[in-house]
Amino acid sequence: FQLDPLTGYNVFKGYGEAFAQMSVLRTVVQLLAAVTSSTSSSFPSVLLSILIIAASAFLFALMIASLDALISGVRSAFKNTPLTIRDGLRVGRSSFWQVAFTLLSSTLVITALFTLLRALFSVRTGVSSLTTGFAVIGVLIVMAGLIFVYFVAFYTIASLIIKRVRWNEALQEGFQLAKQHW
Repeated sequence: FQLDPLTGYNVFKGYGEAFAQMSVLRTVVQLLAAVTSSTSSSFPSVLLSILIIAASAFLFALMIASLDALISGVRSAFKNTPLTIRDGLRVGRSSFWQVAFTLLSSTLVITALFTLLRALFSVRTGVSSLTTGFAVIGVLIVMAGLIFVYFVAFYTIASLIIKRVRWNEALQEGFQLAKQHW
C-alpha cells in the first residue's frame, strides 16, 4: 500500500512532474525563474515581480466584482429594473470580501478533496476485489463531496449577493439549498 508509488509518498512532487509536461506551465516557470534569478541588476526583476502580483490581484478583484454584478444583474432582471455598470460595481464592492472568502475557502476544500481523490487512485490493490471495491466506493464518495462543496459555494455566493445576509447565514442557507436539491 503506497499513496504514490512513483514518487515515494510525495504527492505534490507527482503533481509538479505532471504539470511540468505542459508547455504553458513550463513557460510560466521559466519566466518566474528568470524574474527571480539574481543578476547584476535585481531592480528590474523586483519591479516585474511587483507588476505581476499587482496584475494578478487586479484580475482577481475584477473577477469577484464581475461575479457579483452578474448575479445582481439576474436579480434585477427578475425585478424588471435596469442595472447599470455603476450599480454592478457598487454591488461588487459591497460583498467583495465575503464572496472572495467563499471562493478561496471552497477552492481549498475542493483542492484537498482532489488530493484525496488522487491518493485513492494511487492505491495499489492486490488481487482482492474487496480492496478494489472500497477504492471505487471511496472515489464515488469523494466525487459526491466535490459536487456538494461546489453547490454549497455557489448557493452561498448567490445568497450573499441576492439576499444581502451575513456570511454565516449565507453558508447555512447554502447548505440547506444543497441538501434540499440533492
